[in-house]
Amino acid sequence: MRVIVMCLTALLLLGCQSQPSSQPQAQSSKAESQAVKKYELRGTVVEVRKNQRILKVKHEEIPGYMRAMTMDFPVRDEAALAALAPGDRITAQLNVAGPGDYWLGNIRKRGTQQ
Repeated sequence: MRVIVMCLTALLLLGCQSQPSSQPQAQSSKAESQAVKKYELRGTVVEVRKNQRILKVKHEEIPGYMRAMTMDFPVRDEAALAALAPGDRITAQLNVAGPGDYWLGNIRKRGTQQ
């Protein structure tokens, strides 16, 4: 009797599992991209860690988001990272998807610091 109750409980739980969404993948990607907040960043490259895809930047205040400071930023674009060196002045787009989920994109050199 105990085995029958356990089997029925397992079947009931399996029937209650959520089914995969029938919505197209493009809609979910669109919702994710809308959740990403974007900020303009201006600063000077302090260190480039290509193997870790990290750029340390001494940046100006990001109005409405962060005070001026020096910090590490993940960079997803390897080509952009490879073109940078300490002392490069840059502008970039800081993408923030959530707590601890941020990265720099659209990185552009503004010249070099003397």
